[in-house]
Amino acid sequence: MKKSTTASIVAAAALITFTVLPGQTAQAATTTCTIKVFAQECNTGIMPTPGNVMWTEVRNCYVSGVGSSVRWKLVDIVSRRTVASGTVPWGKQFQKSTTGLYSEYRLELYDGNPGARGRMLNTNPSWGGGWSNC
Repeated sequence: MKKSTTASIVAAAALITFTVLPGQTAQAATTTCTIKVFAQECNTGIMPTPGNVMWTEVRNCYVSGVGSSVRWKLVDIVSRRTVASGTVPWGKQFQKSTTGLYSEYRLELYDGNPGARGRMLNTNPSWGGGWSNC
C-alpha cells in the first residue's frame, strides 16, 4: 500500500472518530471516602455542582471507637471556604443538601475513627435528609 493511501485512511478514521464522539455533558457523580485503620480523617474526590446543589451523607456506624464522633465539612476547592459543616455522633448518620453552590467541592471527615464514611453526590438521591440511626 502506498504511503499516501495509508495516510488518507488514517486521516479519514481520525475524522470519523472526532465527528462521531459526542460532546461532554454534566453527569451524575458520587464520590466517597472511609477513614482507614490508624487514621482519623479522609477526603472524598473533588466534584463540580452542575445544579447549584450538593448532597452529603456522613455515616458514623461501623467504627472501631464506639462512642466517638466524627466531624465533617464541605469545602469549596477554589475559595477554600467551608460552606457546610457538622459533627455526627457514633451510631448515627446525617444527610444534608447544600444549595447556592457554583464551584467544585470536596467532603472532608476529620477527628474520627476508622470506619466512618462520607459520601457526596451532585444529583438528588431522594433522601429525606436529617438524622437517622445506623
